[in-house]
Parts: sequence; structure tokens; C-alpha cells
Amino acid sequence: MKQRNAGFTIVELMIATSVFAVVLLVMSVSILQLSRLYFKGITSSETQDTARSLMNAVSQAIQLSPGSVIAPTQDSANNNLNPTAAGDYYLCADTQQFSYHFGQQVVDGKHGVVLQHIGGGCAAGPPLALSSLTTLPSGATELLGDHMRLANLTVSQLSLTSYRIVVRVVYGDADLLCSTAVTDTSDAASCGSSASLTEDRITGGGGNKLTLGQLKQLQCKNVSSGGQFCAEAELSTIVQRRVN
Repeated sequence: MKQRNAGFTIVELMIATSVFAVVLLVMSVSILQLSRLYFKGITSSETQDTARSLMNAVSQAIQLSPGSVIAPTQDSANNNLNPTAAGDYYLCADTQQFSYHFGQQVVDGKHGVVLQHIGGGCAAGPPLALSSLTTLPSGATELLGDHMRLANLTVSQLSLTSYRIVVRVVYGDADLLCSTAVTDTSDAASCGSSASLTEDRITGGGGNKLTLGQLKQLQCKNVSSGGQFCAEAELSTIVQRRVN
């Protein structure tokens, strides 16, 4: 009588392998998705915290300023005017001066928003040249985190002692960003374009550079890859200068 050896047929092995491959694929996709959500949460949280800290610093400087608050002149469209030739701005409240450069990413020694204390009060004067500065002066502090950029910092005087502050901070490289203020979908800066925005369009000196109004509307582009490393946060408040 012949003895039959127990085992799997080739068909059974192929079926088992296919099922295992499908399960492994589903698990891999789930892990990748969870990873994206995890990093997206961290990026969003860091951006929100930075925007909140910047808002608090500006608010406290204005509230406790015994003198006038010096901010860039603004037009009827609420656009900041009169920067330096290199596009640097400043906000001054008593001894605290905030120098900032719209759109410039904090990376490779570059700076976005720098706070420095000036003894004896800060008179109207040029801000730090953040467009070319690589080493901060003694006592100066960068208020943005790595890979972040300032999209908007608007201070509008509503009355003798009342000010409205708007802050918008964006995290991410240029190719992850777009501006809702750009409506031409053939423009790489448009959120409806398939092309990628370049850093030169944001901070470059060419004629095709984004306007301040377009920079203020920077946001994360809807992309399938890298979106977890992009976030934006905008805050606004009204403060009263308490010291006269």
C-alpha cells in the first residue's frame, strides 16, 4: 500500500502567497498613511505654536510700549509699503524692534523675523538686512522655526491706543506652496496649476516675484507627495496700548 506524503500543492502555495502579498500591501499603505498623518500633525502644531508665540511677542511689545508704535505705512488694500530696497521691513515698539522679510524661509542661515532690543528706545530707522544677513547681532532672536516663513505681519492702528495685528506663518518648501491670490492656472504660483512654485518667485529679485498681496495668501498646495511637511497658521487680534 502506497503512503501519501502530506503537503501543499503549487496552486495552494500560489494562493497563500497572493493573500499574504495583499495583506502586506494593505498594511504598508496603512502604515504610510499613519506616518503622513503623524508628521502632518507635528508640522501643523509647530506652525500654530510659532504663530501664537510671534503674535504674543508683537502684542506684548505694543501693549507695554510707552511711546509710539512705528510700523510700515499701509495703503487702502492693507499692503505694507516703504520697505528697504531689498524688501526688509520693521516694526518698532519702544525698545523692541522686529525686523522681517516676507516669504524668506528660515533655512541655511537665512532669517524671517528677528527681534532685538535697542537701548534708549528704537527710533525710526532701517531694519536688519535679513535679505543678506547670515549672523544675528548679539542679543537678537529669530522668532520663526526652521523651514518656516512669514507670509503676513500687518499692524493697523485703529485709534490712538488701539491696534489690529494679523500674523500668518507658513511651513514648507516652495514647491509645496501656492497662492490663492493667483487666479491664472497657467502660473506655477496658482493653486490650480500642476507646475511647482520656485523659491525665486517668492524671495527673488526678478520682475516675476510674487506681490505682497499674493504672499499674504500663501498656503499649502494639494499635492500627493510631501504634503505632510507643509502647514500654515493665521491669527488676528486687537490690542490696546496700556502705557501712555
